[in-house]
Amino acid sequence: MKILKHGIDGFLLFFTIIVAAKLLNYFIIGDKFFSIEKSDFYLALLGFVYVVLLKSVENFRKPLNNYFKD
Repeated sequence: MKILKHGIDGFLLFFTIIVAAKLLNYFIIGDKFFSIEKSDFYLALLGFVYVVLLKSVENFRKPLNNYFKD
């Protein structure tokens, strides 16, 4: 379950960065409207997948490192 929590944290981190960048664009450049699109969720989902894969590989490597210590 820790891997899933890390994945959700990765999703929220990526999504927060995307929304912050859009908000800065809205305030600084002065776009007429602010919108969050499906593609923003898809990009944030990549953050979820990336973190889950990274943590899975970390957990897979730990037993191998203990095996090859000798």
